[in-house]
Amino acid sequence: MPDIDAERWRVLSPYLDEVLALDDARRAEWLGLLAGRDPGLAAELEELLARDAAARREGFLSYRAPPPFATAGPSTASSMKPAVSWR
Repeated sequence: MPDIDAERWRVLSPYLDEVLALDDARRAEWLGLLAGRDPGLAAELEELLARDAAARREGFLSYRAPPPFATAGPSTASSMKPAVSWR
């Protein structure tokens, strides 16, 4: 699927929101009805749904972030020696 420009996204986005809110059975029915009216739009949405499913299977954005540095332990900045002495 080629990149989606802003104008195309404005068209696809409301449909994508609607279809993502449906369960699998209703989604297939909804896409079938849309394909009867606009096969190209239905195909684009099916591709986006497939990409979404693949990203979910791969765990996209589902990992836990590491703790912030502040909780990783005491700071070693005070024990660091400068690389150059200015004396």
